[in-house]
Amino acid sequence: MKVKFDFITNSSSTNFIISCQSKKDVNLNTTLEIPINLSNYITKTFTTEESVKKHYGDELGDEQQEIINEIKKGNTVHILTCSDQEDSAESILCEHGLDNVKLPKGVKVLRGNGGY
Repeated sequence: MKVKFDFITNSSSTNFIISCQSKKDVNLNTTLEIPINLSNYITKTFTTEESVKKHYGDELGDEQQEIINEIKKGNTVHILTCSDQEDSAESILCEHGLDNVKLPKGVKVLRGNGGY
């Protein structure tokens, strides 16, 4: 195996260099916060009960009824779709979901779990 010792950076990969005070095992757990616009992932928007029934049919499950309840409160409901095959922010959303994401005031997650 070849190992490159230079600092590498290009469009597909990068190296990071960090320094730690201790020579022993170091806890390197951290939190990564990146700004993203969830509007980029909206694939469907519901503003009326009729639009929900037209999309899902007349027999609605709990999730669809929750959408209708939000619309009755005057809210707009968006369906967001993410793929792990796309940009890194999208793949992170796909894997980890929205449950632990800081959202703007007035935005509520109805279903936000990630995973496969």
